[in-house]
Amino acid sequence: MTLTERLIQEGHILSAIKAALSMGGSVFERRPRVSTPGPNSVYYASSPITTGKRMFDVMKQHNVQTVEALKEIDPNIVKNVIMDPNIRDGQVFSQELRKTRHLVICPGDFFAKGWAQQHYMAFWEQIIVRYVDVIVFNDLWQYSNGCVEEFFIGLQHSRGLYTRELEPIDVRACISKIKDAVNEIDGQGYDANKLYDLHRRIDLFNDAKLLTL
Repeated sequence: MTLTERLIQEGHILSAIKAALSMGGSVFERRPRVSTPGPNSVYYASSPITTGKRMFDVMKQHNVQTVEALKEIDPNIVKNVIMDPNIRDGQVFSQELRKTRHLVICPGDFFAKGWAQQHYMAFWEQIIVRYVDVIVFNDLWQYSNGCVEEFFIGLQHSRGLYTRELEPIDVRACISKIKDAVNEIDGQGYDANKLYDLHRRIDLFNDAKLLTL
């Protein structure tokens, strides 16, 4: 694909992202977002989709170090053995939240043809910034690049950050939890660079935030 073709494609995707975001305004109340849960709060169920603990377990099972190597074994393994089970876990997680919380966004239910991971992340970042009050994290979220990035977005924008049990998250403890996940992944010989970069940025941001208190 030439640069011109890629720019045209990216322009189409950007237009699609803007259209999808505009629909949110017709669903969610337009008001200042708050970090304390209330009767009208919008919840975001953060759960692994493309990465996470399951991905590393599957790579270990097949004795490979990369997702590309997994695809060489079976082109469908990422979708069938990692993504689809992750999405089902996220759906169950969201359904549990909806028993007591009415407005819950389940990101795994959304699919847009032609979007890559960075497009989804840009979309969900804006969903969180514009419409979400509280982010609730599924178990083992610290192994997922996407979940950790959503944690960082929530921290930056002062959203409520909660565990699956709806307990407020201790940010400093979670920074240590992410670092432990990085060390575990790296110790097994897998690429933890993205996760470590997010850990570093979260740690530095939190330090700067504490200095202003």
